[in-house]
Amino acid sequence: MRMNYSAAMPHFTVGRNDNIRYNSAMGHNVVFLAFDGFQILDVTGPASVFGAANDGLGRKAYRISIVAAESPAVRSGCGVSVMACRLDELAPENIESVFISGGSDGGLRALIANEEARDWTERAFQSASRYGSICSGSVALAA
Repeated sequence: MRMNYSAAMPHFTVGRNDNIRYNSAMGHNVVFLAFDGFQILDVTGPASVFGAANDGLGRKAYRISIVAAESPAVRSGCGVSVMACRLDELAPENIESVFISGGSDGGLRALIANEEARDWTERAFQSASRYGSICSGSVALAA
């Protein structure tokens, strides 16, 4: 089932896998896939929302990570770099929510052409309870 929350949150597409269950006592692993040329707000905006939810709940209900093939530092389109885990450092089977960031055309093309990233993303989507993309990340999601 695919849902588009465009009225509430523009350019944010989410899918759900209802067959997956997770241990809420351990926290919900939320992962953002970034790449060289990613749109920084596509990662930091949604990550901040999950962080605010943790603050509001008074506990770490969500464990937030950024992952990239280009780690440890991945450079955004505006030139700001963020630290990210390598794809092989985060087992896709342990992720409950995974989102692909949007970004530059060149960055998206490189991400789509990266076989390791495609394989990792496919495995993450198969095991995640929620998956999706932010803005132009839908191009990679559809590839």
